[in-house]
Amino acid sequence: MIFFWLIYYSTAFLIAFSFLRLIKNTALKYITFSTVLGLLGSIWFIEPGSEKLAPITSILFLESTFIDSNGIYRLLRPLIGSILFIFSMTLIVVSIKKFFFKKKQY
Repeated sequence: MIFFWLIYYSTAFLIAFSFLRLIKNTALKYITFSTVLGLLGSIWFIEPGSEKLAPITSILFLESTFIDSNGIYRLLRPLIGSILFIFSMTLIVVSIKKFFFKKKQY
């Protein structure tokens, strides 16, 4: 099971990183990267009271189609939280990178 999650998160990171190559605007790059990684990398419980985890996007898809509705809001809160968390971590990493590795101008 750990091998599956390792492959899943590696693929999610590669997909999010590939979006960086498509966009020229720096601010839009950070927003797009964190949104794509948040959408693909967020996991939550399959149903309330269950111990099984699954990606939120797949649970949202199943909730909106044919499975008994347990409430989409229970999925949107961790999804938005993870997107905001990844966005803040992206900004912290970029600011640290700019602070320590800035180019010297003479």
